[in-house]
Amino acid sequence: MTREAAAHQLRGRVVALTALNLTVAAALMAAAAAAGLLGAPSMAVIPFAGAIAAVGALQMNVEFGRHACWVTVVEAVVVGMLLHLQPAGVLAAAVLGEALACAWQRQPPAKLLYNLASTAAAATAAALAFGLLGGDAATDPITWLAVLAAAGLYTTATCASTSAVLAVLEGRRFREVFAGSLAPVAIAGVVSATIGLVAVVLASVTPAALLLIVPLVLVMVAEIRRLAVHRAEHLRFERLYAASSRTGNLQGLPEVLSNLADEARLLVTGAAGICCTLDRAGEWQGFVVDDLHARPASPAELAAILDVSPQSGGLELPSAAIPEALREALPAIESVVLARSEAGASNPVVLAVLRELGGEDGAGSRGDVLTAFIGHAVLTIANARLYADVAAALAHQVDLNRQKDDFVAVVSHELRTPLASMIGSVATLKRLDARMSTEQRGTLVEMALRQGARLQRLIEELLLLATVEDGQAAACATEAVELPRMVEEIIGALAEQHPNAPRPDIQFVPSDCARVHTDEQKLHQVLCNLIENAYKYAAGGAIRVQASNVGDRILIDVIDSGPGIDPADRERVFERFVQLDQTSTRSHGGTGLGLYLCRQVATLLGGTLTLSEAHEGGCCFTLTLPAVPPQPAGAERPPCGPSQLVGASSTMGADQ
Repeated sequence: MTREAAAHQLRGRVVALTALNLTVAAALMAAAAAAGLLGAPSMAVIPFAGAIAAVGALQMNVEFGRHACWVTVVEAVVVGMLLHLQPAGVLAAAVLGEALACAWQRQPPAKLLYNLASTAAAATAAALAFGLLGGDAATDPITWLAVLAAAGLYTTATCASTSAVLAVLEGRRFREVFAGSLAPVAIAGVVSATIGLVAVVLASVTPAALLLIVPLVLVMVAEIRRLAVHRAEHLRFERLYAASSRTGNLQGLPEVLSNLADEARLLVTGAAGICCTLDRAGEWQGFVVDDLHARPASPAELAAILDVSPQSGGLELPSAAIPEALREALPAIESVVLARSEAGASNPVVLAVLRELGGEDGAGSRGDVLTAFIGHAVLTIANARLYADVAAALAHQVDLNRQKDDFVAVVSHELRTPLASMIGSVATLKRLDARMSTEQRGTLVEMALRQGARLQRLIEELLLLATVEDGQAAACATEAVELPRMVEEIIGALAEQHPNAPRPDIQFVPSDCARVHTDEQKLHQVLCNLIENAYKYAAGGAIRVQASNVGDRILIDVIDSGPGIDPADRERVFERFVQLDQTSTRSHGGTGLGLYLCRQVATLLGGTLTLSEAHEGGCCFTLTLPAVPPQPAGAERPPCGPSQLVGASSTMGADQ
């Protein structure tokens, strides 16, 4: 379900509850009129409405998830209204007083309408019940019981109505919300109704006696507020324990960040939560979670959170101190609770919770709870990263084992093919030697020699792999190497191995870069593999071998004009046993070790081997070696020009 569809569904349910409250209020008013109890409003409605608006300013919040219900001493005023007003007056005073209280708190229209409908239904039910129970004098005990029962009905009705809308908004069961809110609401209702009744009785004796009630009312309000705060803190620590349990087994980092943000907003009754941490590259990343969705935090939101968050610990900022970037994420926020892990932590974490609920009660404890939770968040993120590392290592090991299996199959094929040709040639010579011409015998001998050389090279590659893996490769012997001569030899040898392929034309422009000081045998291994790679896989295209002097390094490029290699695979081709094109490999041969060994040998030579895209779209293998030692003073060095070899094209690596 999309965010818009879910919001539309919630609005529809709230509208249905509002209509239900209005229907109940209308039905009760009709019943009161039919019983002759309705009456008419009087001027006494105004002071009672003002009293309801005044006690609304003394509200205490009972939190549920990210929403809360109010606890007030309004029952004290309700008792006075029931004893002095007709049901119509009770309804008018209750609705008017609630409207004034909601306007003072700047509630949105939808919430205002629901509160008015809920108050109308509860006030009408209480007034009708009191009228049916009877009672004339404020000093009559029967009247006291009747008014307390009616006030209790008012409390129960408002609690049920509030629990219904909270259950819809929180996505919880009505029974669960109602049971959680009834106890504090009932206690406050009974105490305030009793105080209201005492005030009415004292006022009937002498109005001055009402002054005796003021200290009691203040003590009661302070105690109810303390109980509400205590309950909120108790719930936060219960949520902290539950959140630690729920997030203990999370694995992926995005999943961890979104879940931690969600748990944080539930801990401190927020509308949205944001969890931020550093990624592998040292950049901040985070997730924003609200009622309907989770999304990555924008750079502006991350910058705003980091700007206002403390160096460590937690705090709560009022709406005036909230940056504009956070206001755009949730325009109706009243405060933001922030917590940050200790400075210098290996996995720094910042939590931010945006709250729509106002009030200063519990502001310090909310920051403390979020600070306590952030320690668990740091451990959870560290575990997620460790899990990711282990999973990546396991996947790499599984892939390596698969590559080794493929390698065994390839080596078996590569060993069998030249060996079968050699045995076949020798067996034919033995069986038919007397009947064969000199030319035929020479052809078989040449074939056996070529396949023997191929087998020898394969065995040398395997031996070199073993020495490189064990760190036992022979030291490099530095000597002057003529690149043109070496390239000529390589092309000549490849032409003998591929007699049916057209021999490429060679054009090498000599320069001072045509000579390098390095190990000739190892350089020959690398260049032979790279050129054969092009020669073997895409015969008919062009190859360029060019050398250049860049600072204190010599760059030797083997460039082809083929389709190239996908950027995602350009590093994979240098891994052991990797063969990107299995079909071509089976057709032309290859063990998946050639380019891996080339890079290892290049490292032994003190250089590097990289792969990039050529200007014409093919592959460019670049071998970087230490430059020629500086010449004696006074010697002139001619400009370094490119050296080119034109021939066959390459699309893969010889052993990719």
